[in-house]
Amino acid sequence: MFLAGRTGSPLEAVAADIRAAGGSAEVAVLDATDERAVDAHLEAVAAGAGSIDVSFNLISRGDVQRTPLVDMTTDDLLRAVVTGLRSNFLTARAAARRMVQQGSGVILHLNSASGAGAMPGMGSNGPADAATEAFMRYLAAEVGLQGVRVLGIHTAGVVETLTQPGLDEVGGEGTPDPGPSSA
Repeated sequence: MFLAGRTGSPLEAVAADIRAAGGSAEVAVLDATDERAVDAHLEAVAAGAGSIDVSFNLISRGDVQRTPLVDMTTDDLLRAVVTGLRSNFLTARAAARRMVQQGSGVILHLNSASGAGAMPGMGSNGPADAATEAFMRYLAAEVGLQGVRVLGIHTAGVVETLTQPGLDEVGGEGTPDPGPSSA
């Protein structure tokens, strides 16, 4: 397993857990919004491992929540959209290029699925999720016939995460409970 991120110490902790459980893990410190660093890292991993089988991107996008959109600055809205879309584009593109050559692979992306619906207080989270979802659908349409699967994991689809305290933490006190039909 190859772990990459901006800060080495959390990566090293996860790698240590993987190794303690009998697995292998290598760590690289890099910025997922840096095109050259992403491409170089993927090439190094492919050269060492022989293939890229799974790619997963999850970064902090700088989402702003609990601020009504009408009160939000342009920068606060766009930061999450641009950072999230850029990092997913760079990592997925680099992986997809290699996976298409191999004829196989899986690209995973994670979001809350808030781009598909609307909830007060979600701020820049919904537009950022929607941008990522649209990109991944288009990528799947392009690389799917070449053996590459592009899949989304929606964290809001996990019933246990839809508690009133959790919703209040994200959307502010009194955020409406979407009920079981939204899960």
